[in-house]
Amino acid sequence: MNEMECQFLEEIRSIAKGLKRVRFPDLCIAFGKVFPALTGLDQRRRMHELLHSLRAGGKVMLPTGRVHFDCVSEPHLPRWIQLVLVETRVPRPALDSADFPWTPALSFAATLRNPQQLDVVRRVHEFLAAGGAARCMVPIKERSVELFGDEKKLDVIRKSVLFRSGRLSLPLLRCYQVTPPLVWERGPQQKEGPVFIVENHSAFDSCVRWNAERCAWAAVAYGSGTSFEASAPFLQNIVTQVQWDGRLLYFGDLDPKGLIIPVRASSALVEVGLPAVSPHFGCYCRLLERAEGADLPRVGTLAIPLGCVDWLGPALADRVAEWFGQGIRIPQELVGYEQLAFGACSDTSSGQWSGAL
Repeated sequence: MNEMECQFLEEIRSIAKGLKRVRFPDLCIAFGKVFPALTGLDQRRRMHELLHSLRAGGKVMLPTGRVHFDCVSEPHLPRWIQLVLVETRVPRPALDSADFPWTPALSFAATLRNPQQLDVVRRVHEFLAAGGAARCMVPIKERSVELFGDEKKLDVIRKSVLFRSGRLSLPLLRCYQVTPPLVWERGPQQKEGPVFIVENHSAFDSCVRWNAERCAWAAVAYGSGTSFEASAPFLQNIVTQVQWDGRLLYFGDLDPKGLIIPVRASSALVEVGLPAVSPHFGCYCRLLERAEGADLPRVGTLAIPLGCVDWLGPALADRVAEWFGQGIRIPQELVGYEQLAFGACSDTSSGQWSGAL
């Protein structure tokens, strides 16, 4: 492999955090760290070349079937890849796992040979042998720092083979995953509608204020920028407390970071059984209209992150690409309370463009 291929693969593995499958938005982030100056078609071509070189070198596997590829433009790019983990011989560990007196819940450890895995399970054994099964439930980071001296390590381990069915589990370790809470405001009436998530706090204030008058949304939530990627599962708590119609609408800044946020958050939502967030087309269309008359600065070369084109949809993505091509990002605050209250923005309950409230 050449130097660029090695750097790209290293970034992919860093983002994967021990997982084999790496989804397209994460590939884009890894690629952007190695090639920050490439955009648009040059970005697609270079990523296509690198991925196929890594596949030829036996480092990654690409999916088969058109459905697993982003086919918006040429060359087509995979929606996910699979890292090929190189099997290496490891010496038999000093601990004889077959003869070690594991607690009953860890009987599976008798078949383990990997030293790192055995170190993890032995720490769990010591925890359980000291009465850990009777300990109270605590957040995962608290148990992680107790067992490993690293508050983040257990988050990584729980995505590994050690947490397969019949092995380790969070209940066994007497801990649970904590989802960061979302600030949210219930709609003024028990009226069925979507939950509307906005990226920034000023937009949250304006939307809550307007919703109190118009009752368009069952609830308004504050995504708080990139924090929404981690806190998105908290929507489970919100939708059970309001008259939710099954839709989650999102509105944020039109810049690369602002577009990646809902795409990554959608992956987390699907994992917990909720639908992906959809763009509020009315607000985004109004935002593009407002940008026409605004004196917005050029901030340099911008490109729509590859995994975000599908989320926006072709028509909206084309319009956003025109602005990005000029090096202009559009802050969501251009559509604030006055535009909601007095301007033509959207059918706010459906999220579709209608030309008038």
